Amino acid sequence: MEHFTPHAMDYSFLGDPNAVAEILATAEPEHRAMQSAQGWDDKTLAIEIVRIKYKNEEEEWEDRVMRMSDEDLEMEDDITRAKIDPDVKEHQAMPEQDKAKNMTRLLRMLKWAKRRLNFTKGERDFREEKKRYSLRLSHMSDEDLQTESNTISEQCEELYAEHLVEHTEEIRHKGKYLEAKYRVLKEERTRRGWSSSHLYCDSDNEDEK
Repeated sequence: MEHFTPHAMDYSFLGDPNAVAEILATAEPEHRAMQSAQGWDDKTLAIEIVRIKYKNEEEEWEDRVMRMSDEDLEMEDDITRAKIDPDVKEHQAMPEQDKAKNMTRLLRMLKWAKRRLNFTKGERDFREEKKRYSLRLSHMSDEDLQTESNTISEQCEELYAEHLVEHTEEIRHKGKYLEAKYRVLKEERTRRGWSSSHLYCDSDNEDEK
C-alpha cells in the first residue's frame, strides 16, 4: 500500500477510487468495527488506515534511531535532508500558480523533516545527558545512590500507572527515556556489586528475581 511520499502522508489517493478500494481491501475487522461505531464513510476509513500505518512506521523509525550508533545517527540527519531537498528545489522552480497548489504538500513534508531532525537532536542530547548522569552516579555515596534508586523506581511506577490510563506519544517517549536512565543506574549498582532485583522499571526485573 504505497500511499505515502517517502517522508510524509500523501492524501492524493482520495481522488482515485481504485486507490481507495486498494486501501479498504487491507482493512482488518477492527477497522470495520471502528467504522461502524464512528459512522465513517469509506474514504474516512481509508484515511484512518493510512494514518495508522504511517504512525506505526514512524514509531518503528524512532525505535531504530534509539538503537543507532552515534555515527549512524549523524548519517540519519543527512538522509532526512536528502529526502526533503529535491521537493524544496522542485517547489522553488514551479510557477507561482503551481506553488500555491503545492504549498500544503510541501509544508507537510517540511513538518515531517523538522520532527525527525528534532527527534535525532533529542536523542543526541539525551546520550550526552546519560554520560553526565553516569558520571554523577559514580561520584555518589552509597546512601545517595540508594536514594536515587528509590526515586527512579517510584518514577517508573508512576509512569506505568499513567500508561494504564492513557497511551499518549508523550508518555511513550517519557517511558523510553526513563527506562534508559534506569539502565544507567542499574549499571552503576552492578559496578558496586549491588542487586537490582527490587527495583521496578521494566521486564528485566522479572528475570532477576
